[in-house]
Amino acid sequence: MSSASGNYDESSDLEAARQGSPAAFSRLYETHAPALHLWATFRIRPALRGRIDPEDVVQETWCRAFRLIPKYPPETPFRAWLFRIANLVLFDLFKRARPTKASALEATDKQQALANLPEDATAISKRAARNEHLLQFLAATRDLDDADRELLLLRGLEGRSHEEVSVQLGIEPATLRKRWQRLRDRLQSEVGLQAIVIDCD
Repeated sequence: MSSASGNYDESSDLEAARQGSPAAFSRLYETHAPALHLWATFRIRPALRGRIDPEDVVQETWCRAFRLIPKYPPETPFRAWLFRIANLVLFDLFKRARPTKASALEATDKQQALANLPEDATAISKRAARNEHLLQFLAATRDLDDADRELLLLRGLEGRSHEEVSVQLGIEPATLRKRWQRLRDRLQSEVGLQAIVIDCD
């Protein structure tokens, strides 16, 4: 599985990151941060967008992934591993976003948590949010129907296998492959894929 991210080979950075290199991990993360930001933008329901920002998802995922990278299983694609963490982060943020009497305290806790982030976590999430190609991609995908959006999220952004996505969406694998090919070709012609979408069959 390869992304359209040029000639960048992440395997050496993965090994260095597992051995404790913050610089290697930052390169890995920055490569995938635009896809994560786009994914979070789609996943956050309109009613919660005033309480959860995609940047919060990027930052918290960065922190958890940085803590967990020494245990990263080499047989797992980094993108898939990262998005498993992101799904857990988003689930936790959804729970925290429910209105409670402790809302003021939660806001203070959030400020404290952001203050304790690694130095470049905020910078990475802000660069992801300002990524020009990401903004073009977001504009081009806003009118996708629900089925194509879910396909983009699961297959293109999370990098799940055709088999896994076909089971989750209840679509025959052959049909799913054709739909994904059409969607991928459309996105490629309109905005290009670059590193945002997993560019695979």
